[in-house]
Parts: sequence; C-alpha cells; structure tokens
Amino acid sequence: ADLQWHHVAFIYDSAAYKQYTVYIDGNLDTSHRGPALNLNKQNIFRLGSDLANNYRLEGALDEFRIFNQVRSDSAINADMYRE
Repeated sequence: ADLQWHHVAFIYDSAAYKQYTVYIDGNLDTSHRGPALNLNKQNIFRLGSDLANNYRLEGALDEFRIFNQVRSDSAINADMYRE
C-alpha cells in the first residue's frame, strides 16, 4: 500500500459486448470483455469486498458515484477531483 488516496472508475458498457474498463487516477488500468452484469435483479452490490467477504479493501472509501450511463475517459478526468 502506498498510503495515498486514489480515484478509481469502473465502467460497464453492456452495449459494447459487455466491456469492463477500470481507470485509476484517470489512467486506463484494464479493459476486457466478461459476463453480463445482471442489473435487473435485487443483487447485492458491495464496495470494498467481494460478496463472500474473502477479499477486503485495506483502506478507506471516501466518496463514490453511480451513473446510469457510460462515461468517457475525458468525462472521468474532468470530474475526478470534484466532490
């Protein structure tokens, strides 16, 4: 751990063949295709751990936002330091 705050953006684009993209501090970290997210059911959504609590974040979460549209990398960078 580097003991610094980081901005992490996770994007799921169902229209782009189930594309998952992760940005850390405004830079592309990873992008790949995976299984579809089932967003029409009452699934549990967690930040900081997996559903079984096997993997936990060693740190703190300060703020988070959930958008109902895919955000571009320029939009992520423009809003990265805004509350």
